Amino acid sequence: MHSAPEQEAYFGLDIDWFAVDIQGHLIHFASGGGLVPAAVGRLPEKTILNIANYFTSLPVLTHQIQVTPEAAATGGDLSSFTQYVQRGLYSFDKTTLNQLLDTNYHLVGAPMQRITLSTLPAAVVTLIAQVTLPLPVAEVAILDTSIIQ
Repeated sequence: MHSAPEQEAYFGLDIDWFAVDIQGHLIHFASGGGLVPAAVGRLPEKTILNIANYFTSLPVLTHQIQVTPEAAATGGDLSSFTQYVQRGLYSFDKTTLNQLLDTNYHLVGAPMQRITLSTLPAAVVTLIAQVTLPLPVAEVAILDTSIIQ
């Protein structure tokens, strides 16, 4: 698989990155140290950290969340995912951690109450809108992020 330099910008680093779908729903991804979409790779690390800090500083909307049976079955600590789901974002994890060039992710949790791009401050909208999923996130449980622009 050939990758662009932007996709390798955070190679080896497990970063939290964010996108918006075509319906304005917000999505969190944990990279697992693998390739990220080129649009994410073009963002400075400080910007990515600021976006993550923005979302984790939002008030919890609900403690009722939908965690996938597969994620729950791992018995692992899901708090790094549920902190975003509780604040209205969908949350995905890299599916195969030891295959860093693989771009497949799986849904960990879906929000019961969603926030959308239109509810965010303009400065955050400008950054998140650069990373767009060209389909509705509510319809996918497994996602190949190579389709993200």
